[in-house]
Amino acid sequence: MKVDSESSNTSIPTMNHTEEKMDKALNPRHLDDLYSSGLTDDTIKRLGFYSGDTDEVEAILGFNVGPGLVIPYPPFNDASPFYRVKPDMAPIIDGKPAKYLSPINAVVRAYIPPRTAEALKNPKTPIIQEMNPLPGGFVKKLAVTF
Repeated sequence: MKVDSESSNTSIPTMNHTEEKMDKALNPRHLDDLYSSGLTDDTIKRLGFYSGDTDEVEAILGFNVGPGLVIPYPPFNDASPFYRVKPDMAPIIDGKPAKYLSPINAVVRAYIPPRTAEALKNPKTPIIQEMNPLPGGFVKKLAVTF
C-alpha cells in the first residue's frame, strides 16, 4: 500500500472509479483506520480509498472541514459519481461529531462495493442481509463477502 506521511493530493478526484485515484496515497492515520476495520491492502486499493487534502475535500463537499479520508462510491446503474469524506477533525453537528460527510445538497447513496454490484447483476445470486452494530462493519462485511 502506498503511504504518504502527509496527504499532498491537490487535484480534484476523477469521476471514474477505476482510474488513477485508485493509486492515490493514504496517510498512516487513514491506513490504520481502515486496517482497524479489518480491511486488507488489496481491498483498500480495489475500493479506491485515499487521503484528500483540505482543498480536495472542500472541492468534494462544497465546504471546508480540512483533510480527510475520501470514500469513493463505485458507480452503479449509471449513477453519477459520489464521494463521502471521513474528516480528520469531525465537525460537531447537533451536539455530535459528524463522522462521515456528504457533498452539499447530495442525496445519500447506498454503498455497493464493485464485486457486490457485479454479483447483484445475476438474479440467481443469493442475498444475505446482515446488520452489524460496529462502525464500518457494513462496509467490511460487503467488501469481504463479495
